[in-house]
Amino acid sequence: MKPAIFSDWNMTLIDQPDDSPALKQIGMDELKYCFLHGKLGRLRKLASLKKEIERMVKEYREDPESHEEILRRTYELYGKEAIPGIPMTRILNSIGKYGKNAVNRLDGAFYEMMEAAGEKPTVIITVALDDGVHKVAGNGGNLFLLVDGSSIKHEDGIATGFEMRNYNDKHIELGRQIRNPKLVKPGQKTVYMGDDFRDAPCAEVADIFVVAPLAKDDYRQLMACKYGSKVRTPSRRRGDVYKALTME
Repeated sequence: MKPAIFSDWNMTLIDQPDDSPALKQIGMDELKYCFLHGKLGRLRKLASLKKEIERMVKEYREDPESHEEILRRTYELYGKEAIPGIPMTRILNSIGKYGKNAVNRLDGAFYEMMEAAGEKPTVIITVALDDGVHKVAGNGGNLFLLVDGSSIKHEDGIATGFEMRNYNDKHIELGRQIRNPKLVKPGQKTVYMGDDFRDAPCAEVADIFVVAPLAKDDYRQLMACKYGSKVRTPSRRRGDVYKALTME
């Protein structure tokens, strides 16, 4: 019997550390909308916001350790300046665009995971924006997508802001899903694939923990040292991820 496969999303199946690309798509689409409809005050405000965010991104490149602080500031700017007032129909359209672009950046591990799962459902536990992951991978057929995390707040169909929530208890949700008889049959082994510290506790819940090929080397070494034979660290060579996920 093939194992039931569970996975993270960002930086595991797609080289994208957070929700900012989706937010950027919303902002760029709103800039275009304001230009086309002559909303000059709003256009100037968004153009200024764009420059500020670009400055912060440059700051991050010069000081990678500033990532978390700059990400928080970026989300605050989007939540207070860019998103409020936009109809949710336009926001969902922007997230759909982001999803189509993300499909082209899916790592080979995504397809190997699908092949390894066969007819069994594959569960993705993620911190994606609302239905963002559904837009990306919803056509997978055998995918069961669990989305929890950052979201666009709205009232009467109009966005009011952005709410960021860090999902640090994935192992609790993983344990709940493993007990779901629709996903895991009696006696069936479970595999979880993740890439960072928030995924690490899942190694104590699943039978096997696969470190994503996109994960940093120090994380790969840390997980292998901490959990020993329970951890697989496949390369990005075609077939390595498949073998790790099928526990061969």
